[in-house]
Amino acid sequence: MNKNSLQSLKGLGPAKAKLFEKLEISTLTDLLHYYPRTYQDRRLGQPPNDYNSGQLTVFKGRVLNCREIPARSVLIFKALLEDEKGRQIECTWFKKRMFGRFRFDPFYQLKKDFKINAEVWVIGRPENRNNFFGDKINVDEYYPVSDPQTALHAGRITPVYSLTEGLTNKQFRQFMHEALQTELLEKEPEILPPSLLAKRSLLGSAQALKGIHFPGSLTELDAARARLAYEEFLLLATAWGIKRTQTKILEKGYAYTIHRTLLTPFRQNLGFDFTNSQKHVINEIFRDLQSPRPMNRLLQGDVGSGKTVVALSAMLLAAENGYQSALMAPTEILAEQHFLTF
Repeated sequence: MNKNSLQSLKGLGPAKAKLFEKLEISTLTDLLHYYPRTYQDRRLGQPPNDYNSGQLTVFKGRVLNCREIPARSVLIFKALLEDEKGRQIECTWFKKRMFGRFRFDPFYQLKKDFKINAEVWVIGRPENRNNFFGDKINVDEYYPVSDPQTALHAGRITPVYSLTEGLTNKQFRQFMHEALQTELLEKEPEILPPSLLAKRSLLGSAQALKGIHFPGSLTELDAARARLAYEEFLLLATAWGIKRTQTKILEKGYAYTIHRTLLTPFRQNLGFDFTNSQKHVINEIFRDLQSPRPMNRLLQGDVGSGKTVVALSAMLLAAENGYQSALMAPTEILAEQHFLTF
C-alpha cells in the first residue's frame, strides 16, 4: 500500500476515507496539513486563558458511585467522582429515549468505564454551583486514565478540528497522532533556508507540524503558528512578486489611443468636475492602458469618493478603441442601478 495513503492508518478503511475526502483530505500529507480550528486548554488547574474561558471544567477523579435514572423522555446516567483535592463532583450524561429502538444498553460503555475506584478524566460544563450538593457537571467527553490514548485528549492543550458528520474529534486526533509517527513527517520538505530559520528564530517544518497539532505548551503552539504563518505569507508574497515580474515583461499585443470621441462629451455633460484625486487616478489608468503591457491595478477609496466614475472613464476609453469592458457589482440591485445610470 502507498505509504502516503490514508488507509495505511490503523482503523481507517474505505468508508472513513470517504469522510476525509469531504474535508479535502486524500493523503497523509493532506492530513498533516489540516490544522486545528481552535484549542482547549485541558491541563489541570489552569487559570482562564485564550483557550480556557473558565467555563470549561477539566478534572481527573476517582469514581465513588454511579447510577442510572429513568425518565419519561430521556435516560440519565450520573456518576459521583472525587478529584485530587477531595472535592466531590457529580457528572451527568443524557440519552434521548427512543421507544422500541434500543436493543442495547445505551450506557453500557459508561458502566464499564465508571466502575467503583476507576480513575477518569472528565471534560464538561458546569451545570450549577451549590455548596451543599457540590459541583455538578454536564459531561462533553471523558477518558479513562488506564487508556494510553487518553494523553492525546486530556491533561494537555488539546486540538479541536472542523469536521464532517461521521467523524469525531477523538477519532481525528488519534488518526492525526498516528500520521505524525510515520516517516512522512521526517521527510516533510523544508523550504526555508537555515539562515532564514536562524534569522527569524523559526521552528523547522517537521517540528512546526508537531507543535501545531499537539503542542506541549502555549509557547510551543505560538512558535508553531509563527513558523507556518511566516511560510504562508512568504510563499504568497513570492507568488505575487513572480506575477508582477511576468506582467512587466508580457505584451498584450495592443495599446489604447485616446480619441476623445466619447470621453470629452462624457466629461462635458457629467454635471460636475473631477476632483484632483480623480484626475490623477484616471491619468494613471490611461497611461497603463496606452502601454503595450497588461495593467494590474487596484483602486481603493472610501464610499462616495468617485471610484465608479473613474471605472466608467476607463470603460469609455476601451469603447473608443473598439474593445469591450465589464463592470461587476456585488448585488443585483446595484448592477441594475449602474446599468440605468450609465
